[in-house]
Amino acid sequence: MQYAKLLSSGASVVVFARSDEKLLIAKEHGADFVINTRGKSLADIRSDLTRMTGQSEIYGAIDCVGAEETIQTGLGLLATAGAFVSWVLWVTESTYLYSHSLRVSTHITDRSGETTQT
Repeated sequence: MQYAKLLSSGASVVVFARSDEKLLIAKEHGADFVINTRGKSLADIRSDLTRMTGQSEIYGAIDCVGAEETIQTGLGLLATAGAFVSWVLWVTESTYLYSHSLRVSTHITDRSGETTQT
């Protein structure tokens, strides 16, 4: 949410999550709108988005979950010229080396489905 706020250039930030606790945290950290997606279809989520923001599409999405459902929701709500980024973080610990490794994977997908991975 904080990345979205920083990168949005003043645009409204909408946070989608499946728990009210996560949405409360997002609201406390500056989300303009929050939508609980638990048990909702894409049409239901779009209806909530339209009711809250007056727009039925989003122009940018940052997915930090990487689950098929969150990616499909993000792409399903994305405007034709919108940008979608899936940013997922994995942290592993090796008990033998007593070290931590960090792997960051970024997938950038445009509306046509073309994906770039970094």
